[in-house]
Amino acid sequence: MNRMYRNGNFELVTISADSPDRQAKALGVLREKRVAARNYIFDSNDKDALANALDADWPGGLPYTILVAPGGHILQRQMGQVDSMKLKKVIALYPTR
Repeated sequence: MNRMYRNGNFELVTISADSPDRQAKALGVLREKRVAARNYIFDSNDKDALANALDADWPGGLPYTILVAPGGHILQRQMGQVDSMKLKKVIALYPTR
């Protein structure tokens, strides 16, 4: 998805909730999946702190995807496997696209 939209007003960022000691394994998964995006690993074992920093309405559980507009407004929240078609529709309908 990042390859499709990266020349527009869109940036894909991933944040791994794995423990910091599992950074190598998380990086291996990203390489295996050929994720062409900015990738971070949350440098703490406190998952509640991650949830509060990203989205106070996060219901818990992973994976969790949020689509954030410039300025920080959350356009979409999605629990579980990413529904890329749903995300593409929201991106296409965003006014500055």
